Amino acid sequence: MLLGNDIDNPDIASRIMTGRRGGDDLYIFDMSGRNLFQSLSPAENTRLTVHINGKACTSTERDFPFCIHTDRRCIFEDIDRLIDTVQPDAILHTAAISDIGACAKDPEGSYHANVLVPEYLAKAANGAKLVLFSSDQVYSGAKGDKPFTEDDVATANLYAEEKLEMENRVLAIDPNAVMLRATWMYDMPMFGVPNRSNLITMFLNAAITQKPLALSKEEFRGITYVREVAEQTLQAVNLPGGAYNFGSEADVSMYALAELFMKKTGMKLNLQEKSGGENLWMNCAKLKN
Repeated sequence: MLLGNDIDNPDIASRIMTGRRGGDDLYIFDMSGRNLFQSLSPAENTRLTVHINGKACTSTERDFPFCIHTDRRCIFEDIDRLIDTVQPDAILHTAAISDIGACAKDPEGSYHANVLVPEYLAKAANGAKLVLFSSDQVYSGAKGDKPFTEDDVATANLYAEEKLEMENRVLAIDPNAVMLRATWMYDMPMFGVPNRSNLITMFLNAAITQKPLALSKEEFRGITYVREVAEQTLQAVNLPGGAYNFGSEADVSMYALAELFMKKTGMKLNLQEKSGGENLWMNCAKLKN
């Protein structure tokens, strides 16, 4: 979890942010500087750090007062104790088990992390502004030739079902909570830390191996630079409650993106065209307005 003092909004005195790169546990980090994720070094990925009243504490032990896990060890009392101690004005929840395959293999564990833990946060929030990350996967079963609005939800996998249930449960407890339906995100690979597959790593691996990369000119998907997401996330505390499509709108096909990658980098892909494809794109007009 991230704890921080006022960053950009003078009306928000303190924040908690949940999440950890490369995993689903909730870890505590000091948040310093104006860039939301700037204070996270690779070493912080496995250490708890919390600054309260200027005092820094670190631990990796389960009995550390602010150590919380999103697996089955996490109970409501853990989260309630943390929030009661910190007394945040805003809670930004990004932690999840987001791997669709992992959710299917362990539905009980993913349900606990993706549905119950956010519900615990909502019940314990005690008036703090809640901003929780959802997913564009809530449109994974939707059909249409236009980007999906917030009302076009249709799920096609367990992870999507959990995210949609999470939204409904939290909003039932706190109608002022904000749900950010995030797109697939990308960043450049980093040395020494886990790197999940994304658009850039997919193109780089294809360029290195020269294995066929089959993409469709008919498939559109929203893809967003993760650091832009980080920079915009804190502004979400000012939004009215509800669900929002949050990320880049797709105006070019996946095939066209691969062509653009080759043009910009000079790298060659063994690009092949495939027919059809499922669109996973969002209309972000609600957020813009």
